[in-house]
Amino acid sequence: MTAPGVHIAEPLLRARETALAAWRDDHPHADPTAVALADAIENDRIFPVYQPIVDLTNAHMVAVEALVRIEPPEPVGLENAPLIIEVAERSGLIDVLDMHVMHQACTQLAVWRQTAPQLQLHLNASVLELAHERFIDVVEQTLEHTGLPPDALVVEVTESAALGNDRTAEHVLLTLSSRGVIVALDDFGTGFSSLELLARTPAKIVKLDRSFVAALSDTHPAIRGRAMVVQAAIAMGRSLGLHLVGEGIEHATQSHALVSWGCQYGQGYLYGRPVRADKFDLRAAIAPSMDHMIVASLQPLSPAAIDVGIGLAMLLASIDEDAGVLRAAAMSAATIIASVLGTDRPRAEAAALLATIGDTSTHLEQLGVPADTDRPALRELLRALTAVPVISRETSAGAIARTAWALARLRARGDAELDPALLAAHPDPEIDRELHERIGEWWHTGNTIDPRDALLSLEQRLHTRNDANQRLQSLVGMARAIGSSGDVLDVLEVTAEEARQIIGASSLTVACFDPDGTELEVLVNVGELHGGEAVRPTAERYLMDQFPVAKIRIRSRNIHLQDIGDTNGDPGIAELLRRARKGSCAMVPIIVDGDLWGQMWTTTGLEAPSLSLPDTPFLSAVASFIGIAISRTKDVNRLAMLVHQDALTGLPNRRKLEQVVTERLRPHTFEPMSVALLDIDGLKQLNDDLGYAAGDRLLKTVAARLRLVPNRVQGAFAARLSGDEFCLLVPGETARATEIINEALDDLNAGPPPQPRLTVGIIQARVDDRVLGDVLRRADSAEYVAKRRGISVVVEPADAEVADRPTMGPTDRRRFSRRTPIHQNSEGALRAWHQVLESTDRSVPDALEAIGEIALNVLDLNRWALSCNLAGSETLELRRVHLRRSRPGSVASRPLEDENYSLREFPQTLEALDRQCGFVLASGESGADAAEQQLLDSFLLDGLVALAATEPNGDRWLLELYCDTQSVAARAATPLIDALFRRTFGRAAFDTD
Repeated sequence: MTAPGVHIAEPLLRARETALAAWRDDHPHADPTAVALADAIENDRIFPVYQPIVDLTNAHMVAVEALVRIEPPEPVGLENAPLIIEVAERSGLIDVLDMHVMHQACTQLAVWRQTAPQLQLHLNASVLELAHERFIDVVEQTLEHTGLPPDALVVEVTESAALGNDRTAEHVLLTLSSRGVIVALDDFGTGFSSLELLARTPAKIVKLDRSFVAALSDTHPAIRGRAMVVQAAIAMGRSLGLHLVGEGIEHATQSHALVSWGCQYGQGYLYGRPVRADKFDLRAAIAPSMDHMIVASLQPLSPAAIDVGIGLAMLLASIDEDAGVLRAAAMSAATIIASVLGTDRPRAEAAALLATIGDTSTHLEQLGVPADTDRPALRELLRALTAVPVISRETSAGAIARTAWALARLRARGDAELDPALLAAHPDPEIDRELHERIGEWWHTGNTIDPRDALLSLEQRLHTRNDANQRLQSLVGMARAIGSSGDVLDVLEVTAEEARQIIGASSLTVACFDPDGTELEVLVNVGELHGGEAVRPTAERYLMDQFPVAKIRIRSRNIHLQDIGDTNGDPGIAELLRRARKGSCAMVPIIVDGDLWGQMWTTTGLEAPSLSLPDTPFLSAVASFIGIAISRTKDVNRLAMLVHQDALTGLPNRRKLEQVVTERLRPHTFEPMSVALLDIDGLKQLNDDLGYAAGDRLLKTVAARLRLVPNRVQGAFAARLSGDEFCLLVPGETARATEIINEALDDLNAGPPPQPRLTVGIIQARVDDRVLGDVLRRADSAEYVAKRRGISVVVEPADAEVADRPTMGPTDRRRFSRRTPIHQNSEGALRAWHQVLESTDRSVPDALEAIGEIALNVLDLNRWALSCNLAGSETLELRRVHLRRSRPGSVASRPLEDENYSLREFPQTLEALDRQCGFVLASGESGADAAEQQLLDSFLLDGLVALAATEPNGDRWLLELYCDTQSVAARAATPLIDALFRRTFGRAAFDTD
């Protein structure tokens, strides 16, 4: 309820009464709890309580948040705020409730602002309120009747409230913001989708969720990682000109941590519990000194003010007797001060601009502009130039600018030494010391940059590198990359590319330190790379001793910036820039779980604006996100090892395999070596049918068996390449590797289901092979043949030439781009067959394939093969194979054969195609086609059932279903196969004549 003597305006009371009456008319049979809530609103027993929001640097109150309460005794079902909101939303009273609370709270704020004129009010907006544009009218009417300016009200929205309602909420918030009401994002950090919300809403304030703030005082290792999210969110918010409020602060340690990371505002029990208006202590809000700016006054300069400011700066620099040298010096001083204070990018850039026009008021008359000008952009600039040069973390851009301008004028006067009294003492001794040291260096070095060039560079940064929406969209991409699947390098590559785009850099590198911190190993390079650089290099390392200056900066967890023309920079960095033909760079430490893990190295092109001190907050934010990506992808304590290890299976990864193969292929270390490439067939379908957990178990099963090989065979090496592919290196000739592979296949086939179906290509390394790609290319070709033939292992002949894969036409390419579907049960196969029957444009090969899948599962067949005889051709081409299990001993020595067969050599098959009928063949059966018998014998199979069908264009297709000792016998299988064929094609499968 409002404090004594505070009266709500009559129009607002009438609006509330009208809304309540309309609700009662529309809900004559409302439940008792809803009626009790309506009565409480009508009788002023529902009222707001207020909790202070303070400046954490001095506990000065800048705002209050209004929270709903009910006068005791509370009706059943309305005992607390969540229940009140729930009942209001369920019953349709939410609009009336929020209107009631808004009227009371704004009326109370109008009274308080007579004493504390800058105090703001935070109000929560519900999902249902934002679903209707009438919420805009309620806000505007309330402000009008209470006499409050729009920026006195802060509307807080949650993620669910702002992202729903078919963009209505977005429109409502944009409209309110355009009319001066401030929008805040509540509970930020509960999910990375909050980033997308920032990009879609005009939020100027971000409230960090209390669960993350609570993590700041928790020492449990599992909680410490949540603090990283807080740090990253603060750095990101500051770089975008947002203002951050930490919620739920209960301990001084939490407040200190937030301040040290740059969060200026907070609320929680440490500063006050929610209380009624008549018990609220307003004294903490009465401190109107210039250095304690309210949230709204810390907004970045508007584009119009930037344009006017740059124009003024250029004009003044041109008419100055010193050609603008003094203004360039002031800009440099402002940049140094902002950097030391850790000022966010927009405010730092604004300070640099304002410093160049620090004497604008004295030039207004000369420029023909009255001192009391009503031009909005110029008035904004003049307001920003505060007269008090206060130095604190969140000081205004104008305060920094005035300090810098005063310093530049005194230095230009010719004083030999900097008077320490010229800089107000900072409360942090370390910051104060660094500030005086850096300004002292500047005092003695002088300026070498042309002032107009400096202003042009500043203008380019202000206009082209301060696109908050683009950066937010890129941060959304980074967040999605962090949540993506893959090993650490997969995630790092995607994340690094997103980071490069955010920064607007030419290239970006992520590197990790070795255990003793003396060497950097490059993991990922993205962007414009120079000669010799690779996206995922295998051996790109740098000793930190090569970069003595940068080494000190990085180890102290500071950013090292350097321009190619910087004569006082790190000589090692200068050489790297020269070789790479880059204009500037930044080395940014990457912190993972509180420890220095590595660094982000980013560069700009020769013609691009150089990375500078105002960029540092955003660079820190991006590096923090990369740190989160690393911590989420791997166990941090094992990350150095896992750089060369596959996380899922524990086997060495492709990166480590590349190093091993490269070393073994060196001429002075070369010894005979076989390379086996193993592929798990149907892994994707398994993931789709049974879930990724089943697929992961299968990958681990294969990896566990391959891990045994190096334990038993000296010099053997097993690795996971990626996805469903593994590689095995075996010393010696291919015969030994074939024997080892067959043993592994036998063991896997004897294991519990699901049993992996592996296709293997084995090749012999050659003396002219140099890198992993040389051997994998030939092993992949052998594996490809095995897959097409439907057999488990293919060994490349010793004298085989490396050939390209067969050229396929559009139809073939379409079919081969889809791996053979693997249905893990009969039900799945039946569903697929039914879909084929229901399809209006089903093709003959798809229909035959569906029959093959059912027969394979129901009859436990060995495999099926689908072949095509194109119209007018005398050749039968093998197109699709689904292998259920291999026959040990049948394929290891099988020579590579052409995948096309002359129909003249298979008379029984030719007759079946001509007559459009099938046939059945059992192994050893008298009178059978000799070529067909030979085919069965080569695969150690017991029989086959063949089906033939023709497409309208004349292409003829043959489905062959193969049986082994574990299958139903071929002749016993024919009734089911015939029934499936009849149902699919409407005719008998076999010629009964």
